[in-house]
Amino acid sequence: MYDSAFFSMVSGLIGVALGGVITWLVSKHFYIKASTDLEKQTKILIELNEIIAGFLESQDIKGLSISRDKDGLLSGIIYQIPRE
Repeated sequence: MYDSAFFSMVSGLIGVALGGVITWLVSKHFYIKASTDLEKQTKILIELNEIIAGFLESQDIKGLSISRDKDGLLSGIIYQIPRE
């Protein structure tokens, strides 16, 4: 009687441990996949923002200023409505 209860407990613990390992592996796979996809999308959006900022700078719009950080990367587009 005690042998079957012990076996049941051990097999239950092994099942929980294996389930945890499988869950961790699958989660890690999709976490890495999502991280690389996000990095690709971020690079594309930065490039598009630079293109838009370059276009706006070339238009000589009154009240528009483009701010950049110390590395020259776009950090903001500011438009101040001119008072008449």
